[in-house]
Amino acid sequence: MFGEYGLYCDGKFFAVILDNRLFIKVTDRVKEIYSDLNEVHEYGAPHHFLIEDVDDREKLTEIVRVTCEALPEKMKRKKS
Repeated sequence: MFGEYGLYCDGKFFAVILDNRLFIKVTDRVKEIYSDLNEVHEYGAPHHFLIEDVDDREKLTEIVRVTCEALPEKMKRKKS
């Protein structure tokens, strides 16, 4: 796993905070809307957007909303 913070929305893991930086999972829809975001490959993790301007609340809110809508529903675990 990772060593800092994971962020969830409605049970969906969508972002991490590492070294005081916000990384949000890459989705095609966010790529379409925000072509200015930097896609990074750090810490051995899959592709993430590095969100550098966390003070732009409206943009950040929209990125999170669109990301969470695009992610698949959380799979339910089978009871054994």
